[in-house]
Amino acid sequence: MSKAAHTPGPWYVDSCDDDLVYASNGLRIALCSCEGQDDEIPTEVTANALLIAAAPDLLECAEAVLASWENGDLAGAVRQLDAAVANAKGGAA
Repeated sequence: MSKAAHTPGPWYVDSCDDDLVYASNGLRIALCSCEGQDDEIPTEVTANALLIAAAPDLLECAEAVLASWENGDLAGAVRQLDAAVANAKGGAA
């Protein structure tokens, strides 16, 4: 696999502003918004931010699954992927 050019993870959703995604180095990765909505941030916007924040972990897991597939041992990679998907959905595995 080639070296990724994106900002390294982890990325996180700002706990005070559910529509902002930051990298661990403080770089703002994304602003998820719903133009024209009320002041309250819709659940869908927060879910989008969580999914974006999980992108580095999901990529790492996808790479692990591919590598494990080649070695014929998917169990560990699937557990890692299950945890990453749960995190992307805003919950723990």
